[in-house]
Amino acid sequence: MDDEQPLSSNGVHPGSMAERARAMRENMLSRKTVVMEVAGYEGMLAVEYRGLGYAEARTMASRLERVSDETQRDLYFRADQMIAASVNAFDIRSDPKRELGFGWGIALAAELGVDKAEELTPRQAVLACFPGDYQYKLVEHTIELGEWFRGASNDVDLWQAQDFPVTS
Repeated sequence: MDDEQPLSSNGVHPGSMAERARAMRENMLSRKTVVMEVAGYEGMLAVEYRGLGYAEARTMASRLERVSDETQRDLYFRADQMIAASVNAFDIRSDPKRELGFGWGIALAAELGVDKAEELTPRQAVLACFPGDYQYKLVEHTIELGEWFRGASNDVDLWQAQDFPVTS
């Protein structure tokens, strides 16, 4: 058939029902947020995250395939997830908590006292917030964040299922 549209990067026709459902799901997921204290900064820092879909996470991971060191690739992926999903950060030492107006990246690294943060890339800035053996705290935090991502994704699936009543 000559009038068939080419497949999009996710293997479905642009404008198709599958593509519209995927876009709706991603939109719903991105509107779901959580505020979490950051491992290693307990009692000081909390960050608000939006839902992050599987496709977005896979795209991030595929950009890192050329990084040969597995540990470095894992840390880069975790930092990239934190940057992509963060919406805002809060200084929770004060009452009421103080909204910082930015998520993970250069500005937050500077706020946390990272030396010469303005000279770093956003990923380098996040990694500098968890130096040396402190990187275990970054891993701990992203494990908790990943669990929230999975729960948020399941919630969106349930919301979408409500729109489709069972007929048999």
